[in-house]
Amino acid sequence: MLRKKRPNAKLFTCESKPLKMKSRIDHFLIANSMSHLVSYVTIGISIAPDHRAVRLNVKLTSNKRGPGLWKFNNSLVLDDDFVSLIETSYSAISEQFCELDDKQLTGEMIKMELRGFIIQYAKRKA
Repeated sequence: MLRKKRPNAKLFTCESKPLKMKSRIDHFLIANSMSHLVSYVTIGISIAPDHRAVRLNVKLTSNKRGPGLWKFNNSLVLDDDFVSLIETSYSAISEQFCELDDKQLTGEMIKMELRGFIIQYAKRKA
């Protein structure tokens, strides 16, 4: 990225004075589709005696944030329609992931699918 932003800069990230060697071994790799978000790139001082720090500033303010943290609404367990939805959905979802060998992964996948049903139901109810 530094070479792209500052092509004439003679900056190196690794330098060995006894061996009289300089190289650019430390990198940030960024997809071309994101390169326009990079506002500043430089090589500066580091705590390592033979390496330098690569500094990269990325403008991320243009990206929209996601929906945020989801919390389960406990009052839904008192709703009979919700309870029956979960009971029928759970058996279908657990059958879908029954062939997975890892029990922890199976549990996480079931929770992920149930979460989708719960969010949809809560939005409709609201």
